[in-house]
Amino acid sequence: MNINKKVKLFIFQPYPHFGGADRSIIKLINGLKFDDVTLISISKCNYSKHLNKKIRFKNLKCNRVFFSILKVRYFIKKELSKNKFKKCIIISNQNFANIATILALRNIKEIKTILIERNHLDELKNYKGFFDCLKKNLLLILIKILYKNSNAIVGISKKLSYDLSSFIGSKVHTI
Repeated sequence: MNINKKVKLFIFQPYPHFGGADRSIIKLINGLKFDDVTLISISKCNYSKHLNKKIRFKNLKCNRVFFSILKVRYFIKKELSKNKFKKCIIISNQNFANIATILALRNIKEIKTILIERNHLDELKNYKGFFDCLKKNLLLILIKILYKNSNAIVGISKKLSYDLSSFIGSKVHTI
């Protein structure tokens, strides 16, 4: 099979609702010079009209990020089997999506993972009840264990990057 000289880029943005994280992802995607970009979501994309026409969109049709893990894995493996790209990258956005991405792409060596962290760890220490406490503590444990399996981690502020780097024991780049 011929190796394509192009770079294949996947962006996993589970909940496209046109908030702050979404606007920055739209700017990032539209500013890229990649020929092959796919935005992956678990629901219908509300901001597709703001995206460059070359951007493909994949709706996984799930209710929760947790239920999308196997669908993400299946979709990425299917896409990778279609073409051999020079490089394949997935960018994931926000802690729950980052964890799902790492779990979904475990043992797939052909793709590099870049995690963008937007929320400070302190936000996971505020609870609204027992189940919220369980969920957020589980997220903290999974962040500590799984984030080091990514190829790069990006924080959106120096404080976030420093604290996250100390927490997980890996380098975090700041933008």
